[in-house]
Amino acid sequence: MEKETYMVMDDGGTRIKFESEAGVCRFIVRTNAWSKEGIFANDVLVVQQSQNLANGDWAILEFDAKKIVRQVEITDDVLRFKSLDAKLQPIDWPMHKPVPLLGIVKTIIRQRL
Repeated sequence: MEKETYMVMDDGGTRIKFESEAGVCRFIVRTNAWSKEGIFANDVLVVQQSQNLANGDWAILEFDAKKIVRQVEITDDVLRFKSLDAKLQPIDWPMHKPVPLLGIVKTIIRQRL
């Protein structure tokens, strides 16, 4: 089975490494930019491919060829994708539009060096 590996930037400027095998992705966080949310450098976000969202999920989305991590809030009118960085504005996504969802964070693996 072939594995793809490449570097991407999320919307908060945190470097993450993306690796994919058999529908499960691992995002390796490279800075402490999300420490307020309990995500630290070298933590691994294990992501399952999915098209189903629930309130509070952490979603990996792709916008303009960039992968970003956002927390999901479902309202009556829109899907709101809140940044893990409080300085960034949320993205309000119309319910009728397809969501550019790559997957849902299922587990955080702590990797302390």
